[in-house]
Amino acid sequence: MSKILPIVYSAHHASHNFGKFTSRCALTLEQCVKYSDYGTDDTVPKHTHYSISNYSRGLVDLNRAPDSPTLFPKQDFGKPNKNNIWLSGFEPTDEERKFIRETIYEPYHQQLLQTIKNLEDYDTESNKPIVVVAWDNTAHYEIGKNPDGTARIMDYFILCNNGDRNKGNSTNPQVKTTCNPDFIVELANNLNSALREQKLEGKATLNTYDDKPNNECGYIASNYNTHYNPGISKKRPVESFQVEYSTIITHSQQHLCPNYEAMQKLRLAFEKAMEETYTKFFR
Repeated sequence: MSKILPIVYSAHHASHNFGKFTSRCALTLEQCVKYSDYGTDDTVPKHTHYSISNYSRGLVDLNRAPDSPTLFPKQDFGKPNKNNIWLSGFEPTDEERKFIRETIYEPYHQQLLQTIKNLEDYDTESNKPIVVVAWDNTAHYEIGKNPDGTARIMDYFILCNNGDRNKGNSTNPQVKTTCNPDFIVELANNLNSALREQKLEGKATLNTYDDKPNNECGYIASNYNTHYNPGISKKRPVESFQVEYSTIITHSQQHLCPNYEAMQKLRLAFEKAMEETYTKFFR
């Protein structure tokens, strides 16, 4: 395409690096990797604009609000039991947390905001929206029970915009969706076509991860749009949504070995679906 589309991707959980705090971390290397969204630095689409975190979410979770009680996590998501992130007595102090916030959390979000501002200033004549995509993945595991009592397993590809389960819109009058409902429905359809073309297993579903309706998006998808946060952009509308893809597509679940061919196919499928959806929907 002759013009780069105004789409911004955020791979905010891509790293398992604890930096200078590594020696104080209680997690094994495998646990550190599992706690990250491993592989998202390779699968995140790079056909437009993107940000990739260089530090573990165990230091600070970039997909949490600045006042969130889980901004500085204490345990991972281990199953059947969670693991303490820090060795006993070696948790970051208040002063160190301030340092982490100022050197990791704030610069990452400043970069996202600056990218949005640059896109505003780059094409001042356009009223076509900027789209922010929170790019996440998840392990393939049981997340609940189906009505018949059988295990409900994580879907392969989930698009979240705080709409109703399996829909792009919200029927809850107290809840706004983070992006145009018709846009995300169109994207799911195009993504399913692209996944089939790449011969990848699974299909895209809408708002199916969380058992609580209208409560799936993390901070980035919830905050970086003009539906919830009108002040995020004064010149152009901003739409956002969250992606959760299952690592069963891209990695061995036993040893976490990457399938680089599948990772590339996944990235190409999403890039194609996004370009088709954006150019058709906002033409």
